[in-house]
Amino acid sequence: MADEIEAQVRADIAAMVSGHPMGEALTAVALMLARRLDMCDDDRSAAPLAKELRATLAELASMRDGEDDDLDAALSTPVLSAKVRDPEDS
Repeated sequence: MADEIEAQVRADIAAMVSGHPMGEALTAVALMLARRLDMCDDDRSAAPLAKELRATLAELASMRDGEDDDLDAALSTPVLSAKVRDPEDS
């Protein structure tokens, strides 16, 4: 099957629901890389394509909804002094 890598990448991406703003662009990159890999008949050309596809899919997987990393959680939590948070009590 000539398009087996692209078909599998499409299935993998469909399983990764992401609301991240870069998700659509990375999806397009992953599909382009998969198409190029399907058409590639030279191992030396395939290796860097496969490496980049793997990295792109890993990045997409890390963007799944509901899976915030520690940095996102820390940056999303406001840290305010009581004077700023409750000005009428000060």
